[in-house]
Amino acid sequence: MTDQAVGYEDCDIALKSGRLRVRRWGAAAAPAVLCVPGLSANLCGFDRLAEPLAGDTLQLVAIDLRGHGRSEVTGAGTYGWCNHARDVLGIADAVGAPSFAVIGQTSGAAIAMTCAQLEPSRIAAQSPGQSGYPQRYVVRDAQVRIRVGMNWKSSMLALRSAICWTDSGVASCSASITIQA
Repeated sequence: MTDQAVGYEDCDIALKSGRLRVRRWGAAAAPAVLCVPGLSANLCGFDRLAEPLAGDTLQLVAIDLRGHGRSEVTGAGTYGWCNHARDVLGIADAVGAPSFAVIGQTSGAAIAMTCAQLEPSRIAAQSPGQSGYPQRYVVRDAQVRIRVGMNWKSSMLALRSAICWTDSGVASCSASITIQA
């Protein structure tokens, strides 16, 4: 990895699925938070979050999903939430994070939940950075419990139970998701 003047390092990590670009803030030996952007975004979307949070006691690692940002474009049929989640788990291995917290924005939150379904013991904490719902929806302060092995429709219904309509157009995301074995 190469040091950048603005407090982060960018590097390419080769996985079996292809080459992915990551950006790391903070000490490499510190506990990791992996940041997963939505499908229409890239790792730069976490710059403002990472700068004040990362340091000697916490590292944030943002990922350009395959086919996005500076990551490799892979063939048709190689995308999808499960494959993206496997990439996130592979990045965690590559940065030396046997367990980690994960933040997902919009569809990145779905990828983060898929990571928890694939390898629940590795996910120390999970938070959707943005619900992915239109601005007229608000996520209430809520505890959402998703059981490992729960099918995707039931998982989404559990998450949806924390969503309510607001006429103000102000969105808030304060749901806490607990993955249960």
